[in-house]
Amino acid sequence: MFSGKSFSSKITRKLTHSQYDHVAMVVTFEDDDEIYLLEATSEGVHLVSWNEIRKYRDQIFSKVVWRRLYTERNDDFCDILGTFIKAVANKKYSISLSKLLTRQSVLVPQNTEDPNNTAMIDDQRTFFCSELIAKCFKTLRLLITSRSCTTIYPKHFSSKKKLELTDAELGEELMITFDIMS
Repeated sequence: MFSGKSFSSKITRKLTHSQYDHVAMVVTFEDDDEIYLLEATSEGVHLVSWNEIRKYRDQIFSKVVWRRLYTERNDDFCDILGTFIKAVANKKYSISLSKLLTRQSVLVPQNTEDPNNTAMIDDQRTFFCSELIAKCFKTLRLLITSRSCTTIYPKHFSSKKKLELTDAELGEELMITFDIMS
């Protein structure tokens, strides 16, 4: 979770009654030593390397907090996560009042002919940051709710709010200090 330095970041924190205005997911790959963040920003949904984030730490973030996701990471989990990342890559960013007022999920039916459900994300789907991570958790069957992902904000991933996860939990909030890692 992130607390940004921009005016819009401050407005977001104020409107959502949160100390955070952005959320992303840490992702690693078996054949790659790099650490990535899966995130939705005004530039769309993408994987960005941790080294790239560190370059802009002083201009963008005033606070970065990490919470480990504790869950079984078996082959099925990894396959679904990989398929999800491919499905959302390069989707556009969008946040709107109509999106925020959507209370119930609109479920894409499971395609029984496609066991990996590669069509899990509608072609026209857009995301804002916490919506993306909530949708990922739903896709991984860690968040089971009829509540729309658009009603889940960065604050819901903080330790002050309890995101009702199934077969998973988020660890304590750990502050990341860039000066040690530079």
